Amino acid sequence: MELVDDRDENRDSERGEPFLEAVELTKRYEDGVLALDRVGLERAAHGKRLKGFSKGMRQKCALAIAILQDAPAILLDEPTSGLDPKAGLEFIRLLTDLRDEGKAVLMSTHDIFRAKQLADRVGIMNSGRLVTERSRAELEGEDLESLYVGYMAGGESAGPGPVDEEAACSA
Repeated sequence: MELVDDRDENRDSERGEPFLEAVELTKRYEDGVLALDRVGLERAAHGKRLKGFSKGMRQKCALAIAILQDAPAILLDEPTSGLDPKAGLEFIRLLTDLRDEGKAVLMSTHDIFRAKQLADRVGIMNSGRLVTERSRAELEGEDLESLYVGYMAGGESAGPGPVDEEAACSA
């Protein structure tokens, strides 16, 4: 049992905890609530265990942790999978805000349209190998579906198909 000296101004006389420690815990709690609100997790879920959360809710919690840690870089794997269209759009807006705040956002995704919307640079990988990397400006007006499918079909370029060497030489 701890004895509390009521004369010590830095202690909370009811619980015996240092007052500044209690203030810090309160601040961290409030920061946590703000981060969970920012990522769009409903208030009713704030006090619940992650075990019962959907994948989308767990994605939001992971992003809230990154926000609380003030991480300079955020690495995401398929960040919008498991989210309904509205939640996916809100999540991309949040990632855009974080990018605009100077955070590096690196994500792997099959959602090439959202990648183009969010990314400063987009890379396409095939069989674990980076086959192309393009800036946002280079992707303007580009048919991303054709570009992606062209590389996934094994082509080194996103053209209409294999190049006829004879036709190329005679041109």
